[in-house]
Amino acid sequence: MTIDQLRHALDNSLPVGICAEDCTVAAFGRAVTDHAVFAYRRDVVTLPTRRPALPPRGRHGGFSDHKRGKPAAALPRALLRMPQARLR
Repeated sequence: MTIDQLRHALDNSLPVGICAEDCTVAAFGRAVTDHAVFAYRRDVVTLPTRRPALPPRGRHGGFSDHKRGKPAAALPRALLRMPQARLR
């Protein structure tokens, strides 16, 4: 995926981010939606330092953000801009 393709995908999606108490990004994802009836969860990434301890992939069936060889930290900062939300 090129950076232009990623920008286009985010422009046509609803980006969602979770910030840690220190205002750093802990997780990022996007929903492909018509903003009325449906939404599909896509590209959900949790930074490795924010993940709970999980068994190896084969035992829990989870998806690794490193599967395609590009960790979440490689996303440009401009693509992670989103309204800040605090979860308590």
